Amino acid sequence: MKLSFPKNMRPTCVVGRIIDELVLPMRRLGVDLCEYVALKAILFFNPVARDVSDPNSVENARIACLRAIERRCQRGSLITSSECRSGRLLLLLPSLQAVAQQMVEDVQLARLFGLANVDSLMEELILHDERPDRDVRQSLASPCQMNESITVESATASLNGIANRV
Repeated sequence: MKLSFPKNMRPTCVVGRIIDELVLPMRRLGVDLCEYVALKAILFFNPVARDVSDPNSVENARIACLRAIERRCQRGSLITSSECRSGRLLLLLPSLQAVAQQMVEDVQLARLFGLANVDSLMEELILHDERPDRDVRQSLASPCQMNESITVESATASLNGIANRV
């Protein structure tokens, strides 16, 4: 997977959120890989997501992940004295989902304004292969094009102009 940004456009805001809202709390809780994967699976198996053909199966998969976390925490509570561990793990889900959504939005905007090159595998995994309409991209790029490329300054100016018209 390849995602490349120009040196002046590194996604630092998301990185800070990941560290503050996910990495530090996960370290405090001592979250291991199995628990992390189970949390991601709970988010993934969303029975009310768009285009789900069998919501009952998806809900059952989500419940199975919840049961697995419960069993693991109960087994682990014999070794450590982590009170309400499964609940504390589940409290990480909103941050995990919010950070993931912010990353998707940042990648979509960067790709739309030509600030990042996103390979096809990354598009399929992160962006669900939703390619922006070429006409929309060109109409956004044309007022601020400089030698076939969009600069940060011109994209910002274009966005400010759009915001002022709204």
